Amino acid sequence: MFKKLAIMAVATCLSFVLQAAVQTVDGTEWNYAVSDGKAEIYQGGWEAAISTSTAGEIKIPASLGGYPVTSIGDYAFYYCSGLTSVTIPESERDKWLEQVCPLAKELHEDMDDDE
Repeated sequence: MFKKLAIMAVATCLSFVLQAAVQTVDGTEWNYAVSDGKAEIYQGGWEAAISTSTAGEIKIPASLGGYPVTSIGDYAFYYCSGLTSVTIPESERDKWLEQVCPLAKELHEDMDDDE
């Protein structure tokens, strides 16, 4: 019984590892995982989703590996202290703003109305 459970646990871990991927976009190397046809930017192990030495502005790609980027995992930018700005893909902006901060979504909509 124990042997069967151990094999199942290893198979489960391997299936997750096989879904993990890395892609370079505009000079930034992104760690991401694919699930249900969607990409999630995530922290893999003890590494951030991007190099912790990345500084300045970055733009989250709309897709990675042909899959739409629909979420950012917890701690994805942990230890990325040099970042000054993160741009969210316009196609996902409203959904992400709503998840992160409903007030931010309202402020952004108000700014759009002023144009």
